[in-house]
Amino acid sequence: MSLQELFRGLFRRTEVELEEPAASEPERTEIKLPDFHRGAPIEVMTQGGTVLFTGRPTAFDATQLLLERIPGEMSFPTLEEGLEVRLRGYSRAMEPLNFCGRVEQSGTVSCKVNQLQYIPYQNSRGSQRQPVKVNAQLYAVEDTRLDRPQPCQLVNISTGGACVTCACRYPEGKAVRLRMEMVRGEGYMSFVGQVVRAQEREEGGYEYGILFAQLRRSQINSLLKDIAEYQKETEKLLLD
Repeated sequence: MSLQELFRGLFRRTEVELEEPAASEPERTEIKLPDFHRGAPIEVMTQGGTVLFTGRPTAFDATQLLLERIPGEMSFPTLEEGLEVRLRGYSRAMEPLNFCGRVEQSGTVSCKVNQLQYIPYQNSRGSQRQPVKVNAQLYAVEDTRLDRPQPCQLVNISTGGACVTCACRYPEGKAVRLRMEMVRGEGYMSFVGQVVRAQEREEGGYEYGILFAQLRRSQINSLLKDIAEYQKETEKLLLD
């Protein structure tokens, strides 16, 4: 063997030895999704945030969710198969849960959503908001005689603030008064606050985030009592 052939052979072996091993397929890990609280309603919304209907979860796993009509509520609208929707519910610890998915089956009393993807939620509030569905009224804070109520619907509430929907337009920074009877027969409550978030809704009207002024201890106790009673009644309705 000539010297040239010897060197050529050495180079060939070096190239083989320096070859990178074939990339192995990444290991698949199953992600454990948080479980919906079956005693709390779930909102089904468009991608733009318009609420299509509210239902109760009856079956749930990492890939799909089955919702049924809440007793006493109107029938579901029939949604197009494959429609991408957003879901807003609550965990057993009453932490907000946000998902997106696609409609697999849709009827007037039930709806199945598959291809669920969990959207992590970070809560920076000092107090946890509780989901509610209560008719309420908004007043300009200077309307001390409560002569000009604006009907609104309470979406969630805590001792720190609330989220409401309303047809009337308020700018961010506007001082308002929120008045409602959360539990029938328990009397009306009234809270002064400031609009800190205003968002126009696709279907018309506005959604507002309201930050309450510092509540007195008696107000906090009354509100917490009514929230607990409302949750108790809602759970009974959804779980029966």
